[in-house]
Amino acid sequence: MNKLLKYKSISFFFLLVILLSSCSKKPDNKENSSFKFKDIYVEQADKNGIKQFTFKTKKAKINELDKSIKAKDSLVIFFQSNKPTYKLTSNTSNLTGNGEKILLDSGIEMISLLNDDFSIKAERIIWLKELAQATVDGNIIAKIKGSRFLAKKAIYNHKKNIVKFTGIDEYNYSNLHNKAKISIQAENALWNGDINTITFTNNESKVLTKIFIYN
Repeated sequence: MNKLLKYKSISFFFLLVILLSSCSKKPDNKENSSFKFKDIYVEQADKNGIKQFTFKTKKAKINELDKSIKAKDSLVIFFQSNKPTYKLTSNTSNLTGNGEKILLDSGIEMISLLNDDFSIKAERIIWLKELAQATVDGNIIAKIKGSRFLAKKAIYNHKKNIVKFTGIDEYNYSNLHNKAKISIQAENALWNGDINTITFTNNESKVLTKIFIYN
């Protein structure tokens, strides 16, 4: 069954109910009433009508009772001022509460659509509409502007377009053109997507930097 679903905040599941009424279903019982769809498209905007993200998937299961969506091979595009900024892909995903919460799980990759040298790999991302932020965790590997490091956790602030990493480990920067390698010991890193800069900080001590220059 092919359906195109599109919503803006609260109106989404009203539209969803209409579409579901035209579909046949064979639920196992009253507590397990669900439908399977293909080619689903979801759009979410804030209270001012500014687009926050779009969600696409080729295959999904929709629960009629709690209006949740479980999908595979999902694609999420975040927007800033109605312009696409970040692309997220995942093996599985779950939308609940009228899109108030989105869980992207397994095989996560987040890349910048404005910067060729920005990518994050992780195991899980949780988006909360109320806070306009996404929490990233699980074996985070970040590659940003020649830098590569591991992190325990990251917070993407959608309003400010920044990503804050905590629990930084194994940082290194390599520039083969200048024959230099930089190693930094820091606890936190802050990526500012508006000006394409990354800043490293420690909670109590100074950031330790080592620069290696090769002949």
